[in-house]
Formats: sequence, structure tokens, C-alpha cells
Amino acid sequence: MTTKIMRETDITKIILRELRSMGVFCWKHWQGGFAKKGIADILGCLPRGRFLAIEVKTENGKLTEYQHRFIDDINRAGGLAFVARTVEDVIQELSKAQVEPPQGKLFDAHRF
Repeated sequence: MTTKIMRETDITKIILRELRSMGVFCWKHWQGGFAKKGIADILGCLPRGRFLAIEVKTENGKLTEYQHRFIDDINRAGGLAFVARTVEDVIQELSKAQVEPPQGKLFDAHRF
């Protein structure tokens, strides 16, 4: 039996779909020539207005110095920023941060 290795783009799509199903306003950030280095892959606004930044990595992906700094800066400013390799990582981080979506049951089921 072979295990399919997920690409970062596949993981990002799954995470975005899950966040949106939870009522989180979010989008994929595309780096351009004038963008600040290290900005997370997924940005958004959690219920009650808290800023969200998720750096998506594959199982073996490593953060750059700029990505570490961006995550630290967002967390220091009161937002929620973290690295996610799976949608389960996102659900775990939101749960740890006690994020409650408007519709209630955020952490009970995965919808793919």
C-alpha cells in the first residue's frame, strides 16, 4: 500500500475549505515581488475579530527565518499564528486558543 504524499497546495485547499465551513473569513495569500517576506500562506479573521495566520508546510517542510519572525510578530501582537501540516493541526491550534465559531460545534467533525 502506498501513501500519497500531499503537496502544500493540496493541504492549503483542505485547510481553507475547513476554515470556511467553520465560518472563518480567510484567504490564500499569494507572494509577489512587493510582498513582505515570510507572510503566512493563509490569512484571515477569526470570530470576534482576531487576526489569523497559518503557515502551511508539508510533512518535511521547514520554516524560513522570515516565516518564524512573521509568526512570532503576529502572536506577540495578539493574533493567532502557527504552522499547520494537516487540517488536524489547525483544529488542534484553534481548540488550544479557545476559538469558538459563530455556529458552535467547531471541533466535532471534519468536512472534506
